[in-house]
Amino acid sequence: MIRFRTIGVLAWASCACQTAQPATPQCITDNPRTGALTARAQSEQANCTQDGGSGCDATTFISQDAALCLAADANLAAGIKPWTAQLTYHHGVKLVRWNVQNTTYDHGPYDGIGGDYLAFNAVSGALIDSGKWSAIP
Repeated sequence: MIRFRTIGVLAWASCACQTAQPATPQCITDNPRTGALTARAQSEQANCTQDGGSGCDATTFISQDAALCLAADANLAAGIKPWTAQLTYHHGVKLVRWNVQNTTYDHGPYDGIGGDYLAFNAVSGALIDSGKWSAIP
Protein backbone atom coordinates (compact mmCIF):
# COMPACT_ATOMS: atom_id res chain seq x y z
CA MET A 1 0.00 0.00 0.00
CA ILE A 2 1.33 3.46 -0.90
CA ARG A 3 0.57 6.34 1.46
CA PHE A 4 0.90 9.99 0.48
CA ARG A 5 1.64 12.56 3.17
CA THR A 6 1.92 16.33 2.98
CA ILE A 7 3.26 18.81 5.51
CA GLY A 8 3.25 22.36 4.18
CA VAL A 9 4.95 22.09 0.83
CA LEU A 10 6.88 18.92 1.69
CA ALA A 11 5.24 15.73 0.48
CA TRP A 12 6.29 12.12 0.26
CA ALA A 13 4.88 8.74 -0.63
CA SER A 14 5.87 5.63 1.23
CA CYS A 15 5.28 1.94 1.31
CA ALA A 16 3.85 0.27 4.37
CA CYS A 17 6.58 -2.35 4.40
CA GLN A 18 4.95 -5.47 5.78
CA THR A 19 8.19 -7.11 6.85
CA ALA A 20 11.44 -5.41 7.68
CA GLN A 21 14.23 -6.30 5.30
CA PRO A 22 17.27 -7.72 7.13
CA ALA A 23 20.28 -5.45 7.36
CA THR A 24 23.58 -6.19 5.68
CA PRO A 25 25.76 -7.12 8.67
CA GLN A 26 28.92 -6.14 6.80
CA CYS A 27 27.74 -2.53 6.55
CA ILE A 28 27.23 -2.38 10.30
CA THR A 29 30.45 -4.12 11.29
CA ASP A 30 32.53 -2.15 8.77
CA ASN A 31 31.11 1.19 9.96
CA PRO A 32 30.89 1.13 13.75
CA ARG A 33 29.66 4.11 15.70
CA THR A 34 32.62 5.78 17.38
CA GLY A 35 33.10 8.64 19.78
CA ALA A 36 30.63 10.44 21.98
CA LEU A 37 26.92 10.44 21.24
CA THR A 38 25.84 13.33 19.04
CA ALA A 39 23.33 15.86 20.29
CA ARG A 40 20.93 14.51 17.65
CA ALA A 41 21.24 10.94 18.94
CA GLN A 42 20.65 12.12 22.51
CA SER A 43 17.62 14.14 21.41
CA GLU A 44 16.06 11.23 19.49
CA GLN A 45 16.78 8.89 22.42
CA ALA A 46 14.88 11.31 24.69
CA ASN A 47 11.96 11.54 22.22
CA CYS A 48 11.81 7.75 22.02
CA THR A 49 11.97 7.25 25.79
CA GLN A 50 9.35 9.93 26.51
CA ASP A 51 6.98 8.37 23.94
CA GLY A 52 7.41 4.82 25.23
CA GLY A 53 9.16 3.68 22.05
CA SER A 54 11.42 0.67 21.62
CA GLY A 55 15.14 0.54 20.93
CA CYS A 56 15.69 3.93 22.55
CA ASP A 57 19.26 3.40 23.82
CA ALA A 58 21.37 5.67 21.62
CA THR A 59 24.52 3.69 22.42
CA THR A 60 23.03 0.89 20.27
CA PHE A 61 22.26 3.06 17.21
CA ILE A 62 24.13 2.18 14.03
CA SER A 63 26.39 4.87 12.60
CA GLN A 64 25.51 7.30 9.86
CA ASP A 65 28.14 5.64 7.66
CA ALA A 66 26.47 2.26 8.26
CA ALA A 67 23.09 3.74 7.23
CA LEU A 68 24.65 5.14 4.03
CA CYS A 69 26.23 1.75 3.32
CA LEU A 70 22.87 0.03 3.81
CA ALA A 71 21.28 2.48 1.36
CA ALA A 72 23.95 1.66 -1.21
CA ASP A 73 23.34 -2.07 -0.69
CA ALA A 74 19.61 -1.44 -1.16
CA ASN A 75 20.39 0.24 -4.52
CA LEU A 76 19.32 3.78 -3.67
CA ALA A 77 20.06 5.72 -6.86
CA ALA A 78 22.98 8.17 -6.76
CA GLY A 79 20.81 11.15 -7.69
CA ILE A 80 22.07 14.59 -8.68
CA LYS A 81 23.28 15.69 -5.23
CA PRO A 82 25.03 13.84 -2.39
CA TRP A 83 22.75 11.71 -0.24
CA THR A 84 21.59 13.00 3.12
CA ALA A 85 21.08 10.87 6.22
CA GLN A 86 19.21 11.97 9.30
CA LEU A 87 18.46 10.22 12.55
CA THR A 88 14.81 10.72 13.58
CA TYR A 89 12.28 9.30 16.00
CA HIS A 90 9.09 8.15 14.27
CA HIS A 91 6.12 8.57 16.61
CA GLY A 92 3.84 6.42 14.45
CA VAL A 93 5.93 3.26 14.74
CA LYS A 94 7.63 4.26 18.01
CA LEU A 95 11.24 3.76 17.00
CA VAL A 96 14.32 5.67 15.97
CA ARG A 97 15.31 5.36 12.33
CA TRP A 98 17.89 6.57 9.85
CA ASN A 99 16.32 8.30 6.85
CA VAL A 100 18.63 8.29 3.83
CA GLN A 101 17.46 10.27 0.83
CA ASN A 102 18.71 11.19 -2.60
CA THR A 103 17.72 14.08 -4.84
CA THR A 104 16.71 12.95 -8.31
CA TYR A 105 15.41 16.26 -9.63
CA ASP A 106 15.71 19.98 -8.91
CA HIS A 107 13.43 22.15 -11.03
CA GLY A 108 14.08 25.37 -9.15
CA PRO A 109 12.13 27.41 -6.64
CA TYR A 110 8.78 27.20 -8.42
CA ASP A 111 8.67 23.54 -9.44
CA GLY A 112 10.57 22.06 -6.50
CA ILE A 113 12.97 19.27 -5.76
CA GLY A 114 12.49 15.63 -4.89
CA GLY A 115 13.83 12.13 -4.83
CA ASP A 116 13.66 8.81 -3.04
CA TYR A 117 14.23 7.81 0.56
CA LEU A 118 14.95 4.66 2.52
CA ALA A 119 14.36 4.35 6.27
CA PHE A 120 16.38 1.93 8.40
CA ASN A 121 15.82 0.84 11.99
CA ALA A 122 18.49 2.75 13.93
CA VAL A 123 19.34 -0.30 16.06
CA SER A 124 19.10 -3.29 13.72
CA GLY A 125 19.66 -1.57 10.38
CA ALA A 126 16.61 -3.33 8.91
CA LEU A 127 14.90 -1.54 6.02
CA ILE A 128 11.53 -0.46 7.38
CA ASP A 129 10.19 2.08 4.88
CA SER A 130 10.85 3.51 1.44
CA GLY A 131 9.26 6.00 -0.87
CA LYS A 132 9.47 9.32 -2.66
CA TRP A 133 9.73 12.85 -1.28
CA SER A 134 9.27 16.29 -2.80
CA ALA A 135 9.40 19.89 -1.65
CA ILE A 136 8.89 23.35 -3.05
CA PRO A 137 11.51 25.58 -1.37
